[in-house]
Amino acid sequence: MEIHNNEPENPTIKRIVRKGKRSYTPSIMDALSEKAGESQEFYPAQSKKEILKPKTEEHDTFTQEQMNEKWKEYIQKLTGKPGLKAALSHPPVLTDNFQLRLNVGSSLLNEELKTIKINLLDYLQKELNNSDITLITKIIPVKQNRKHLSEEQILKEMFKKNPDMKTFLKEFYLDF
Repeated sequence: MEIHNNEPENPTIKRIVRKGKRSYTPSIMDALSEKAGESQEFYPAQSKKEILKPKTEEHDTFTQEQMNEKWKEYIQKLTGKPGLKAALSHPPVLTDNFQLRLNVGSSLLNEELKTIKINLLDYLQKELNNSDITLITKIIPVKQNRKHLSEEQILKEMFKKNPDMKTFLKEFYLDF
């Protein structure tokens, strides 16, 4: 004898299907376009321009030495990026309108700098009390004067730098 049960196994689970309208989730696009007045709900006393502007406009002047000091402080705080830290060891040049001009050796370093640029500028702007500070980078490839030497020439160069190397080779009966 079989019992047929037309009821679902778990009657407490209900599936709600809404037709037409979706449930409303706040959207950044809606907030920026002020769609249906909903931006008023999130930002009651502010317009879009006020929201996007920095809170404080500080314009204190500073010298190259002051900027160098704060630059070095920030570089000391960098962890996990030794290549970038070494590349930024030379502070940028301060030009008019509070522009910092920094020369980097490769496009790879420039891309890596972009990852910390916002934090770096925030730090400098706060520490130097000037919201007009900008950083401009220029890629200047470093020229390397490499000589292609043979093994004999390399050994001669090593002997010039360290004369005790000859005694080391004789002592351990090494032929080169």
